Amino acid sequence: MAKSSKPPEVYYWPKHGFFTRNKYGEWIPTDKETVRLILISKGFYNSENVEKLSPNSRQLLRIMGDKSIHYAGPLAGQTSGPAELCGFRLLVTSSPARIEANAGKFPLWQEILETHYGDFTDYKLTWLKAARQRVICGGGPMLPALIMAGGPDTAKSLTQNHLITPLLGGRMAKPWRYWTGETQFNEDLCGAEHLMLEDEICPVKQDKRRMLGDALKAAVANETTSLHPKGDKALTAKCVWAISISTNLEPQNLRVLPLHDASLVDKLLVLQVRQRPKCLPPPEDYAGFMDFTKKLRGELPALAHFLDKYTPPKEVRGQRSLVDPFRDVEIMEIVSEDDAVPKLIWLMDQAGIFGELGLPVTFTSMELERELLKADTNGQAGKLFHYHNAGYLLREAAKRFPARVQKDGEAHKGLTRWKLAPERRDVTA
Repeated sequence: MAKSSKPPEVYYWPKHGFFTRNKYGEWIPTDKETVRLILISKGFYNSENVEKLSPNSRQLLRIMGDKSIHYAGPLAGQTSGPAELCGFRLLVTSSPARIEANAGKFPLWQEILETHYGDFTDYKLTWLKAARQRVICGGGPMLPALIMAGGPDTAKSLTQNHLITPLLGGRMAKPWRYWTGETQFNEDLCGAEHLMLEDEICPVKQDKRRMLGDALKAAVANETTSLHPKGDKALTAKCVWAISISTNLEPQNLRVLPLHDASLVDKLLVLQVRQRPKCLPPPEDYAGFMDFTKKLRGELPALAHFLDKYTPPKEVRGQRSLVDPFRDVEIMEIVSEDDAVPKLIWLMDQAGIFGELGLPVTFTSMELERELLKADTNGQAGKLFHYHNAGYLLREAAKRFPARVQKDGEAHKGLTRWKLAPERRDVTA
């Protein structure tokens, strides 16, 4: 082996080690031993103690140069093996373990679904069909997030854990911490087809509620996402997700969800879980419940076969998705009764900000919040602004109550001024 006069391209970064080029022209990190093999392969060795590369060392160098990847791990909706997605070379390390369809009966699941949703069962079945087909095909049209709200002890999360997760491949992750800004790492989410929220739903301040709404919207509407492993750089990946959320019917739980967000109207399917199925064993019967879930698992191939052959009724079909983004009327009435925007309008009227003559006034959001807190009515203003930002409420009020709230130009340091009008105005001829 002749010595080379030109040294190989290798750089050293004390914090991260050595870097060398692969066949794609990219600089990739490597270790000291690999650099030594590269130097030998280029003829840089001690002439008194000639070193030669073994066949396996040469193969190692070829693999490192020709088979380098940007990420390895499970990826929602993708089968195992090498893949090129969004400009990155990936090694998908595992596939979803999908339930294979087999004709048969599923009496337990039929009773559960019909008891939970009654006349609206077709919405749940259509959502399940669309979610399953997206995973099988590796993508497809947008799928609304499924929100299931019901009273206590109605087994709301039963279908999440024992139907949706296994039907989509057996992989589930909980996105609450990532969606509300508690962590910036989401590798676990990108490796699961089912993103699920259940007991996490609890009252939060407006900033987290807004973050949750934005994250939910992005996860439903976008085909790609940022995959950020801990201790590594983020990259763009394609994940096939189905999102389900179960929550109680109490207003403090429902108001966490962005049910009144106009940009999410076509991205949420809101169903009410009405009753506890009679086929469920008593809550104290642990052994009975384990046996019951085994039976549920045994019915999944038959249910999968039914879903594959199922033709959704026209009334439940959507325009952007297979399923229409239906919203249960009773749930939306509960949300409306506790809606923060009408409360803001009511507090404005109660606080006397329009004066004795009832004339329009202008405030910035900060000024209005200060005035309403000063004239607080039974602590209602304090409760409202604990969970909601005044600027956000005014923007929403301008959309829904334009006769009462309008923008009135810019104030100092870019703060928006708002023109607020009383409920009634005296009109003189």
